[in-house]
Amino acid sequence: GLLKRGITRVITPGTIIEEGMLQARKNNWLGAVFIEQQATSTLLQWGLASADVSTGEFLVKQGEGNDDLRQELLKLEASELIWGEPEMQGENPSWCPSNLYLTHVNKTPFTQPEAESALKKHFQLTTTQGLGLNECPLALRAAGGLIAYLKETKPNIQELDNDSSCAIPLDFPQICVSEEVLLIDAQTRRNLEITCTQKDGHFHGSLLWALDRTLTAMGGRCLRRWLETPLINIDEILA
Repeated sequence: GLLKRGITRVITPGTIIEEGMLQARKNNWLGAVFIEQQATSTLLQWGLASADVSTGEFLVKQGEGNDDLRQELLKLEASELIWGEPEMQGENPSWCPSNLYLTHVNKTPFTQPEAESALKKHFQLTTTQGLGLNECPLALRAAGGLIAYLKETKPNIQELDNDSSCAIPLDFPQICVSEEVLLIDAQTRRNLEITCTQKDGHFHGSLLWALDRTLTAMGGRCLRRWLETPLINIDEILA
């Protein structure tokens, strides 16, 4: 008989879910950034959302400053970053590391109404109040843009016909606060060889390689996250 033809899925670096194409002990992050330049300030304000569609982890953060955003992206090591701006000619913007895969998408999903609508639809909520993102409006807009991108690329090929969500089992957004962890810049991170060696960038020989005796991939990812963002509160460290 006749076969129905059409695009069922768009493969991108940040939406891969096949186990054979992923490193089990390292998150495959898809990032989304929203940037707003305030007229009264020379610093750019930004919101950053990151999700691992293979594990369901969903993190959001808001901050300011070109260099702070760049350091966050270097630490995240996202497989793909989406940005709601028309495609630019030449190199990535100054806040974006040159080795990062930057995908330009439509600006509309990053607007406040569209972002709130996408979040409410995906998590089946009547309001976004319970997500705790009202005090982080830029992070909310980045999260909404990320959800819209997932719905468009359809990484879950077993998506249901009903249009209630994009069928990706993401956790509720977890707000990351910079004041709770030690900020380590990219150069210091390389010098300390936390997750890769300074000479050739290999995992073998790094601090994480020496410490990792975890038995599961989930435990390996957790240990990596602890080393990359160490706590600074002595009580939490002791606990």
